[in-house]
Amino acid sequence: MKKSIYLIILLSLIQTIIYSKGIIIANDSIMLKTFRDENTQYFKNMAEHINKNYDETIIHLGKETAYKKGSLFFYKTSKENLKTLLDNLKTKKYIWFLDSYGSEEFEYIYQNYETIAKENLKFLENSNIEYDGIAIDLEWINLNSNFQNNKKMIEIVKNLKKIVGEKKLFLFSSIIEDEKENSLRGYDESELSKYATLVPMIYIKDFGYYLHENKLKLNFNENRLENLLKYFNSKNYKISYSLESGIILHRNQNLYFIKTINNIDSLYSKTKQIYIDEQKHYKIEKLIVIEDFYIQRNDSLYEKILQNEEIYFLKINPEAVENSFWIWEYFIYYD
Repeated sequence: MKKSIYLIILLSLIQTIIYSKGIIIANDSIMLKTFRDENTQYFKNMAEHINKNYDETIIHLGKETAYKKGSLFFYKTSKENLKTLLDNLKTKKYIWFLDSYGSEEFEYIYQNYETIAKENLKFLENSNIEYDGIAIDLEWINLNSNFQNNKKMIEIVKNLKKIVGEKKLFLFSSIIEDEKENSLRGYDESELSKYATLVPMIYIKDFGYYLHENKLKLNFNENRLENLLKYFNSKNYKISYSLESGIILHRNQNLYFIKTINNIDSLYSKTKQIYIDEQKHYKIEKLIVIEDFYIQRNDSLYEKILQNEEIYFLKINPEAVENSFWIWEYFIYYD
């Protein structure tokens, strides 16, 4: 395993030492813009950087068919840049498509997954793109479904494995250290593992947060994380770890995660620092707004942050990921 590596981001080359074997390129909003750029050398440089620091790469083609109008690789330039990147990568290369969250989106995938998979694989074949496997991300499939989708999930994974043959199949999985609970979520681990390698996802931010005595606290427990890692490793799962940091707005007695961002240097002139709380896996910084400003939220809308409002900057520590296999790139370092 390559140890000291630098995380390459699609729009910037911020150098942060982290420890992992694989990189996931999945920020659709950035990819949509970047892959339409005519600077072919950028993608050659990107591949060179990844080759030096990683062994495996997952790249997102989009939720469904990659080349249709409105998709990431509809434009000729996007297709050419994708091929340039993948042709120059010397790592293992895995192609990710098929995304859903909840039972309604899952039902759409269930009705269409074979067509989507075959179209995407035909697209790769026609583009003369070589790859080592595929990845899918079907989350919380039993949400509001009375736990009826487990068999459908197994059917999808089993049939996709037939389609890709000897190539790898990865399944991003919202699982914990409890097989019964995972089954309720739609993941019959022992059965799914016959056909795919499960990839549990760890998001420190998604443990949740709350205010206590005017300080932001995370529902995060070191022992719980250690239990999760121990369980995942015992199953030989390939753990993905999210480095998603960002801004949490305190407004009307509620907390809102409004912006994924890696640093807030541009905000210091409009805010006053109240405290910093540093922990092993994260850092929390509280700021009071001293001058109104606008910020573009994750949904692309602009939010006016008012004088005297409180914001918190949650920064995930990249050096805490040495037990992960994949670094989850989604929205990371996107300012």
